[in-house]
Amino acid sequence: MISNWSAEFSQWLYGLRPTIKVHQFSLFKTKLARWERLNKWNDKGGVMLMGYEIYRRLSNHEDYQFFLTNPGPDMIVCDEGHVLKNANAGISKALSRIRTKRRIILTGTPLQNNLKEYYYMVHFVKPHLCKLKSVKNRNFVE
Repeated sequence: MISNWSAEFSQWLYGLRPTIKVHQFSLFKTKLARWERLNKWNDKGGVMLMGYEIYRRLSNHEDYQFFLTNPGPDMIVCDEGHVLKNANAGISKALSRIRTKRRIILTGTPLQNNLKEYYYMVHFVKPHLCKLKSVKNRNFVE
């Protein structure tokens, strides 16, 4: 999926001035190379393409927290955002620590009338917009 996004950015940003650098994080394998890439991205800006699992692992390491959580990116876009359907999942917790007000979720997966899953996705994008209430073991969104 990351390489597909890289190709999309290359296509749509071609010839754009000023240029926007797209960094494909998975191409960097060593700790030093990853740290250098994040440092360059932090200094110069651009787009950082990174999978959920590597983000979760790196965001828990002090060496990477400045780049990934605090202050972190100006905006995050989560493709396959339905993976955030559970606020207690490690990925959801890690992404929620990012200090940004610009969050977008993309998903092609229908939520199949599960309001709790929908609530968690909305809560990730705009915390406290809705309230989740439980009444007799059933969840309701207000």
